[in-house]
Amino acid sequence: MKSCLGPDYAVLLSCEAVQRAYEQNLKAAYNGLPPGYLRVTCPQAEAIVNLATAQIEERRQAAVAEREAEERRRAERLAARTPPPPVTSVPAPSPGASGGWGALILIALVVIGALAIVAALARKAPAKKDLIGRGGSARFANLAELQAAAWMPGHFFLGLAPAESSPRPFRVGHDDDRHVFLVAQTGAGKGTSIIINNLIEWPGSAFVIDPKGENAMVTAMRRGHLADARDASP
Repeated sequence: MKSCLGPDYAVLLSCEAVQRAYEQNLKAAYNGLPPGYLRVTCPQAEAIVNLATAQIEERRQAAVAEREAEERRRAERLAARTPPPPVTSVPAPSPGASGGWGALILIALVVIGALAIVAALARKAPAKKDLIGRGGSARFANLAELQAAAWMPGHFFLGLAPAESSPRPFRVGHDDDRHVFLVAQTGAGKGTSIIINNLIEWPGSAFVIDPKGENAMVTAMRRGHLADARDASP
């Protein structure tokens, strides 16, 4: 019967369609309906319809399976052409990493604080030239004070100071009964500049500790004119 329905029987989904297709195919084959041909009953047509429906479902499932297989093959080809992404490894933090950062931050804060203190002190510290003529008694004298302390006989000789209106320096003295403390390194000229000059000009008595005898050798004759000079060399 399926051969009489032809290759397109799978599209026949009703009893009437099956009967009509069956008769049309017989007419085409025999130039009309042959005498005594068997008519297709509805149960037979339903069986053919069920068979056609099953074949249609099989074809659909086969098409779906083929499409899925093609998609998998396409994905595999694409994956084969695409290189794998680089793997980036993140190093694990060392046990002392947090402590190391804390120490660095602490050191940075200490350095910044020290720099801030130095900058503040530098801003507050006056320039050396501003200290001249200012402050307490322990300071450098200004030019006016040096001129007022010009040396006179009977003063303690301190040295020479540049004159404001003359190329020649003038002597500076100290008219006070307080002590004078002189400090300088060896060979700086303490004896030739201060001690010998004062022994020559000082009119009063003097008690000199002279281990080398240089002061006595240079000033003994001059001191003998001013007072009784004696050299005690134990």
